[in-house]
Amino acid sequence: MSQNGLFLVFEGGDGSGKSSQRDILVERLKARGLDVVPTREPGGTPFAEEIRDLLLRGSMDKMHPKTGLGLFAAARAEHLETLVYPHLAAGRIVISDRFVDSTFAYQGSGEGCSMETIAALHRELCDDAQADLTILLDGPVRTLLERALGRIADTGSLEDRFESADIAFHERKAQCYRDRAAAAPERYLVVDALQSIEAIADQIEAAVLRLIENRRIAAA
Repeated sequence: MSQNGLFLVFEGGDGSGKSSQRDILVERLKARGLDVVPTREPGGTPFAEEIRDLLLRGSMDKMHPKTGLGLFAAARAEHLETLVYPHLAAGRIVISDRFVDSTFAYQGSGEGCSMETIAALHRELCDDAQADLTILLDGPVRTLLERALGRIADTGSLEDRFESADIAFHERKAQCYRDRAAAAPERYLVVDALQSIEAIADQIEAAVLRLIENRRIAAA
């Protein structure tokens, strides 16, 4: 999707460590003098963050899956138009915690929304935008979910709507991620989430630096 910059996305199930790895990559690239913008979905802009609160707090049955799908699409359109596209046009590296793969995995495979509808919404509202590289952190679903629930207990986070779903939900969305990565291996880096934090970070950094070199993105 690059205009002049680079759009990188971290994906993975709850407890995969993607948010922490995004932060590590941001700091490593900044240390190299690169102009990096971290963001997340849903969210990233003031209005999209308001939508995030609606989507991620409460019980799984607080809204119909189609309602959630519409809200996710609206938040993504706002995020792209007001944050991602302007920074890419300025030649920056935008690194997002989640993007459209999460919608296919959570609302599609997880909640049963039509994959065709998800794809159509993404085309119409979000220009069918794709990341230049999607980094998928993958591992045993039960192990990663236990991590996520432990984090929620430790931090008192209220963003636990999807973590509270049954294990079958999490298995379905994990398989969706794997299937999407297998269908377009040139756009995905699949990383074993059970490795050490440092080993994961090194693997991701090496792949991203190769991509930056190929795109010849210069330090700020």
